[in-house]
Amino acid sequence: MARWIIALIIALVLKPDDEIALGLKSAPQMAAQMGGVSREREARALVERVGAALARESIAARSPYRVSFHVLADPKTINAFALPGSGM
Repeated sequence: MARWIIALIIALVLKPDDEIALGLKSAPQMAAQMGGVSREREARALVERVGAALARESIAARSPYRVSFHVLADPKTINAFALPGSGM
């Protein structure tokens, strides 16, 4: 619950450029906490291809944010989260 409240506060207070900077700064740390980015080429290619198709057909295509998708190395962690203004 606290994460959602923090995300809401960030969305209400920060400008898009600030969100992007925060997300880009946080992305390497978050990936490292999840075991880094996966080295499985096939999994990465699939997630990037499906994610790009979803982004093209959604409101993300018209937003100021760059969207990218990554597979994290830790197989025990759910790999679905976003950072503000970031590609993670």
